[in-house]
Amino acid sequence: DIKAADFLNEVAVTDDEVADYYDVNSGQFTTQEQLSLEYVELKVADIIETVETTDAELEEYYQLNIANYRTDEKRRGSHILLELDDTATVTEVAEKLAAGEDFAELAKTHSADTFSATNGGDLEWLEPGVMVPEFETAAMALESEGQVSDVVKTEFGFHIIKLTEFKPQTITPYSDVKAEILVQAAQNAAQNKFFELKEELARVAYEMPDNLDEAAEIVSGSVQTSDWITRTGNAAPFNDAALVSAVFSEQVLNENLNSEIIEVSDNIAVVVHINEYKAAETKPLETVSAEIKASLVADKASEKVNEVAQELLAKYVAGENITEQLTAVGATFEAKTDIARFGSEVDGTIVRKAFTLPHPSEGVISATTVSLANGDIALVDVKAVKQGDATAVTPQQSEQFAGQLARSAYVAYVGSLSEEADITRRTLSQLPSAPY
Repeated sequence: DIKAADFLNEVAVTDDEVADYYDVNSGQFTTQEQLSLEYVELKVADIIETVETTDAELEEYYQLNIANYRTDEKRRGSHILLELDDTATVTEVAEKLAAGEDFAELAKTHSADTFSATNGGDLEWLEPGVMVPEFETAAMALESEGQVSDVVKTEFGFHIIKLTEFKPQTITPYSDVKAEILVQAAQNAAQNKFFELKEELARVAYEMPDNLDEAAEIVSGSVQTSDWITRTGNAAPFNDAALVSAVFSEQVLNENLNSEIIEVSDNIAVVVHINEYKAAETKPLETVSAEIKASLVADKASEKVNEVAQELLAKYVAGENITEQLTAVGATFEAKTDIARFGSEVDGTIVRKAFTLPHPSEGVISATTVSLANGDIALVDVKAVKQGDATAVTPQQSEQFAGQLARSAYVAYVGSLSEEADITRRTLSQLPSAPY
């Protein structure tokens, strides 16, 4: 591994090179336009803290919304269904029930509804509007558990219905939900006040367009000052698209007037006025020269280490002993054995490159250089290749390996195209006009 950092002191960058880079790449050093704002913010959360409610108002809310605290009565029932043309069985079953025989057993024996019959005729909880009217009327008339209806005729046959479970209607007492009502009532009152103040805030901001003092009085708040804001990447609430658009509008930016009211959300509204503006500008060379110089030095060091690596590779492939030259640049060969294609501790870039090299043969050295992500260059020499045991690989591993190989091949293919391609870069102004 030949380190680029070791060559940093061997390269130099002149002031002219720094200036040339700055002239060609000045767009990299252009700041965004930015501004700071004065603003008034109207928030439901702030209004809630000022809302006061009386017990009478809370109780009135409870009565108006009593349905929210009521649980309707519920009935669970079973039935025995008998065919319309089998009046004899209807009479027989009715008599057996009157004599005290078990309803569930009679349902299992006689009911034509085979699905419910296996469960003793159970229909589970009876929902209003689901059953035919005749059945529903009879079922809802049952009021005590164990009560059995008379025979009920519907289009499906004759039914005998039993009420197996009954839960009466319940209403949660006011005292149990008072705290919940207090929160909801305060929220509702604050939301209503929010809408009222929003309309008033919009009016005052329009009628007094040169400042936000009167607007702040409307919301019983103060005029706040923002940090520097750009067109993107701001903290809330100035990350809202509608708010940013209003901030950089002609009305606010150039006419120096209050904005219209901006609804950031259902609970937040803002009016803004420009405080200070900084146009986009290119940073002067003296403030970025150190940054440019460091970048150019790193580039030259990378070029230098690559030159050295290629020279050493050529000598090594030719059969020369390069141990001393490696030592001179702070590098040594490090032997690694049994390196698998995947899951090795060796840098993945080195492993992938090694597996693309030809198998070594007598008199032929299979070596190359590899550029690492940190700018270093590795010299790789494959000494031997051990064939894998395909029988030891599970189908899942085989599928995984195939996918990894395909991705590696694709990356290599794209890389080769990039190396061989003749690429021309143009600015937007050089592109042909669209045909529409």
